[in-house]
Amino acid sequence: MNAVHSQAAPDRSRARLGVLLAFVLATCVARESRADEPADPQSRRAPKADQADGIATPQRKGARQLIWIPRAILYIPRRTIELALTPVRLAVWALERWQLETLYYRVFFFEKRTFGLYPSARLTSGFGVSIGMRMVHRDLFRNRGNLDVNGMTGVNYGDRLSVDFHSGWLGRSGVRVGGTVEYRLVPGDRFFGIGNADIDSAGVGDSIDALQRTDAVSTRFLHRYLRGGPIVTIRLAPAFDLDLATIFARREFGPPEKPRGDFATDDVFDTRRLVGYETGVDNVHMGARAVVDNRRTRGRAVASTGWNAAVYAGYTIGLPGDPSRYARAGFDVQRFIDLWGGTRVLMLRAVADTVVGPMSRIPFVDLPTIGGPYSLRGHARDRFRDRIAAYGTAEYIYEIDHRFAGFLFLDTGRVWSALNELVLANFRLGYGGGVQLRSKRGYIGRVQFASSIEGGFHVDLNFSPPDILRDPR
Repeated sequence: MNAVHSQAAPDRSRARLGVLLAFVLATCVARESRADEPADPQSRRAPKADQADGIATPQRKGARQLIWIPRAILYIPRRTIELALTPVRLAVWALERWQLETLYYRVFFFEKRTFGLYPSARLTSGFGVSIGMRMVHRDLFRNRGNLDVNGMTGVNYGDRLSVDFHSGWLGRSGVRVGGTVEYRLVPGDRFFGIGNADIDSAGVGDSIDALQRTDAVSTRFLHRYLRGGPIVTIRLAPAFDLDLATIFARREFGPPEKPRGDFATDDVFDTRRLVGYETGVDNVHMGARAVVDNRRTRGRAVASTGWNAAVYAGYTIGLPGDPSRYARAGFDVQRFIDLWGGTRVLMLRAVADTVVGPMSRIPFVDLPTIGGPYSLRGHARDRFRDRIAAYGTAEYIYEIDHRFAGFLFLDTGRVWSALNELVLANFRLGYGGGVQLRSKRGYIGRVQFASSIEGGFHVDLNFSPPDILRDPR
């Protein structure tokens, strides 16, 4: 009896093992059959990286093994950029870690951040560092009026005191009244001559006639001026304004106090040929400016789409003893193109400025100029001047972090002496990039590095947005 039982136990074990193997085999066959069936669209998995719409895309043999080539080429530039941005990242981290933005507004602003008094600074190649104080009121007369008082001083930038204000929209009239007053003393302003010539090696005692437009020399002169007048803005339609202004200007010139290694203008150029240099300038400019601004943002502090365009015209007449008598016209058109959800923006800009009148009636400081941190970057401020000036800009702005963005730009432009001499040749080229910082409330400032095909390296730290319509000096 025990022998029979011992023989039946192994038989049952073999039977159980056979059933288990059959179950496993049936499961594998079922899975293979389901894999051949079309998948339910509701339950399809996301396509792999080498698939498009779920369809496998064949790759060339060895393609994946070659990915290391572009990675190796871009490794050093990528690491260099990351290293250069380390101080900015640390600043952003500190800004958020200790809530410095909130502390800043708590210390320098009052009345729900509508009124503030805070320190300011700027750095411009060729003019050095300037420091000062700025006072702003963003709800003047409790009518969303604006008051901006700015005082700065620097070794070569000089002394500046400016007041800009407007009343805000007066009821439903669509009219805004304001004005501007500015005093400047620049101990070493720049003058390179008139025209599009390359810089040469002329020196003291050459007495160059700048009107011949054959020579360009880096020189400096003292420039003291006072300007101001009323400005009335009329809103013609949403995003369409008309500015009417009458601006009085008084200017005086002389030898530079801080030449910074450059020649004095009156040691190189025949200043008798520069209208207004020896007698000063006292004139009044009356002009109109139409502005269309429909820029929009997508949760960012800078514009990402839309237009910002201005067309202006005016006439300048000299007071007794001043020969000024000329017309001025121009345009500034900017187009913002959103390339990716407000984080990648392309800004295109075209600017033209011209004066109409005999050269004997146009003060040399009123001739259109290009060059500096706001126009034809990569060149010194006021590097080129003549009757007609034009330049174009392409700037790519890309978000690096929610607090700061990088930008790359390419500028080109030149000056001409007359309309009949307009030729699309001998254009100047500038290029560069930088980083701009922003807060939750808006734009803060940018650090800009620029150079040109002529050489030279220029650095500018400013707190004006890149889409500003005019040089705020």
